[in-house]
Amino acid sequence: MSNQSASNFMRIADRFKEDSQRVGSLSYRALIALSSDSTPEPVREQALERAAKGEKVTARDVEGGVVTTAIDRRY
Repeated sequence: MSNQSASNFMRIADRFKEDSQRVGSLSYRALIALSSDSTPEPVREQALERAAKGEKVTARDVEGGVVTTAIDRRY
């Protein structure tokens, strides 16, 4: 494992230690994006809420700063 990967895992664990149930379904890339200091808290919270509801949240959603609903994705 690279030092960067280890740092990413540590940052993810530190950021989401209280939210392990809500982040269990998210991909590694989405977790990296969500744990970034540059991700605004409202985007992070919205993504976690949607993930908890079973909606797919991608790194692209987070990095774009807009997390769309499942309905929005159909159009």
